[in-house]
Amino acid sequence: MSTYFFYEDGQGNICDENGRDAMECEEEINPFHLKTLTRLRLYCEKQNTEQKDTEMEALDAEMEEIATNVKINSGRSYNNYTNDQKLLFVYYNRIKLFNAAKSGRLAGGVAERTAQK
Repeated sequence: MSTYFFYEDGQGNICDENGRDAMECEEEINPFHLKTLTRLRLYCEKQNTEQKDTEMEALDAEMEEIATNVKINSGRSYNNYTNDQKLLFVYYNRIKLFNAAKSGRLAGGVAERTAQK
């Protein structure tokens, strides 16, 4: 790979050291390995779909179990949130991409303003 230096010729045109137009310079080597990139992309897609499906199903089941435990054990107390409520809030907010208010409601009563902070 070679380095090219371009200059303005005083008339608003860009040219190299020899006075040739910048668009006339040709690259000797194709910098993009499209076949390799395509193969890697396909490989990653195949790997990710199989792993993500099983991981997401397991995570969803675990979060449903935690949500039922939070609903059973939830008592009204001011600004005292259990670790399970915090975990559920982060799960709904970061994984499921719900907004802060909805994530707080689903996490067992986290106050909306607290969830937005």
